[in-house]
Amino acid sequence: MSKVIVARPSGVLVLPCVVLGIDPGATSGWAIMAPGTADVRLLGSGQCRGASRDAVDSAQTWAEMLELPLVAVGERWSSAMRMRGGARTSGFTQQGLGASWGRWQQLLEDAGQPKSKPLRVDLMTWRMGIFGGRFRRKSEVWKSLAVARAGTFIEGREPGTDEAEAICIAEFCMRWDKVRAVLGKRHLREHGFEVAS
Repeated sequence: MSKVIVARPSGVLVLPCVVLGIDPGATSGWAIMAPGTADVRLLGSGQCRGASRDAVDSAQTWAEMLELPLVAVGERWSSAMRMRGGARTSGFTQQGLGASWGRWQQLLEDAGQPKSKPLRVDLMTWRMGIFGGRFRRKSEVWKSLAVARAGTFIEGREPGTDEAEAICIAEFCMRWDKVRAVLGKRHLREHGFEVAS
């Protein structure tokens, strides 16, 4: 098995926001992260059937308490990944993932998040951002890497694979340039980021 990389990325500042990372599916994983003292901190995570109103409500509560914007990011699977040697999915699986994401989007919209605000991150984008290394690995290897990585945030229990992947998605997105773009220049300046005019 591949060695797990546990070092956090350096040189890229943690963004001033609360991220709700979502691994949509029949069983969805979710994770809430925010800036911590030295890096990022996990505020909550879990797995659920479909989508979780409690996860969305908790993420909103944390964002309000910390006075930071909430950015929801869901994993996206593309058919192009199958051609590039990424994870293999059937058309039925793709439809199921889309339906699950639709339920998450509806919960976010019901909670007052603008329809255009939730972002999507490709599976291989966050995996390569967190783990680097070889592109072609079996799904079981990727999942075991995610469980080990997520275990560095959780004490006392081993997360399920969907929860672990959501934790990794949230961790990746705490530094992702697309999240940075959503936050806006003014917000970033207020939090000490250098922003080109």
